[in-house]
Amino acid sequence: MNKFAHSRESLEILGFRKPLCVPGLVANHEHAFHFEDEGWDPTLISFPGWRAHVTQRFKAAIQQHRQQMQALVKERGGVPAVVRSQEEHFDWLALYQCADATLESILEGSGYGDKTTISKGMHQAAELARIRIRPKRRKLNSR
Repeated sequence: MNKFAHSRESLEILGFRKPLCVPGLVANHEHAFHFEDEGWDPTLISFPGWRAHVTQRFKAAIQQHRQQMQALVKERGGVPAVVRSQEEHFDWLALYQCADATLESILEGSGYGDKTTISKGMHQAAELARIRIRPKRRKLNSR
C-alpha cells in the first residue's frame, strides 16, 4: 500500500508511475539537463531586468532540450510517452476530497469546458494515488 510513500507525501506525479525494468532508449547522462547563469549583480542590472533575461534564456534552453530528446528518441525508434494525468487532475482531486468542492465549483475555477473532463481527470488521479473518491454530496431539501 505504501509502495511510493515518499512520493505521495510530496504529491510528485512521477512517483505514481510504475518503474520499468527494461533498459531505456536514453541513458542518464544523455537526458541530463543543465542550465547555468552567473547570477544577479545589482550593480549592473535591475532585478526585474535580470529575471526577465534569465527566464527567457531558461525557457529557450528547455525548448532546445525538449527538441534534442525528442529527436534522439525518434532516431532510436522510440515513441513519446502518453501522459494521461496532469498536475491539475491532482489539484481537482484535492479540492473535491479535502475542500468539499463540487464539480461545478472546480469547473468555474479551472477554465476547462465541462464537468466530465474534471471528473475523468480527478478519477485518474485518484486511481494513481489509490484513493477512493468520496460519494457525491446530496442536496438538502429546503422546506
